[in-house]
Amino acid sequence: MALVGIHDCTRLHEENERLKKRIQQLRVERTELERELAGFRERQRIEDILEGHVRKRTSMTQTEPCDLDGGHLGGGRRGKRASESEVVEKLLTMQQQARILYEKELKKGADHVQMITAQNGKILELQKELTKAERQVKQLENDKLKLKKQLSAVSDSRVQSLQRKIDALKEENANLRSELRGLDSDFFNEIEDIKFALDQAVRLNQRYEKCFQHLCSKYGIPLDSWQLGLRTDNAV
Repeated sequence: MALVGIHDCTRLHEENERLKKRIQQLRVERTELERELAGFRERQRIEDILEGHVRKRTSMTQTEPCDLDGGHLGGGRRGKRASESEVVEKLLTMQQQARILYEKELKKGADHVQMITAQNGKILELQKELTKAERQVKQLENDKLKLKKQLSAVSDSRVQSLQRKIDALKEENANLRSELRGLDSDFFNEIEDIKFALDQAVRLNQRYEKCFQHLCSKYGIPLDSWQLGLRTDNAV
C-alpha cells in the first residue's frame, strides 16, 4: 500500500475550506438577489393596483351625463370635475413613468433571475466538488489509519518473535549455569592436568623423533624402514 502524502492531505483540506467559503458567498448573493426580486414584484403589485384605480376614475369621468349644450350636468360641480381631470392626467403621467421604470426594473430583475440561476448552478457544482473532496479526505484518513494499524501489527509481531528468542536464550543460559554448578571443582583441575600431560607428551614425542632420526642417520638405517617397523609394532 502506498504511503499517504502529507502534502495531499494539506492540499485537499485547503481546497475544502476554499469551496466552503465560496459556497457561503454564493448563498449570500443568492439571498440578496431573491430579496431584490421580491421587492420588484411588490412594486409591480402596487403599480397594478394604482393603474386599476386610475382607469376606474377615468371611466367614471367619461360616462357622466351632459346637457344639450355639450356641458356636463350640475354646472356647480364643473370646477371640481376639472380638478379631478387634472389629477387623473397627472396620475396617468405618473403611471406611465412608473410603467417605464417598472419595465427597466423588470429587465434588471430578469437579469438577476438569470444570475441567481447561474449562481445556483455554480453552488451545485461546488457542492459536488466539496463532497468529492471530503470523500477523498476521508479515504486518505482511513488509509492512514489502516496503514498505522498494519505497522503496529508488524511491530508487535516482531517484538513477540524477539521476546520468544530472548526467553529461549535465557532458559538455555539458565540450564547451562545449572549444569555448571553441578560439576565438581576437581573436574576442572583434572582437565588442566590432562592438558598439561598432553602437552608434555607432545614435546617428548618430538624429542624422541629427533633422536631416532639422528640414530638412523648415524647407523645408516633408512628412516622409512624404521617408520614401517614402528607402524607394524603399533599394529601388533
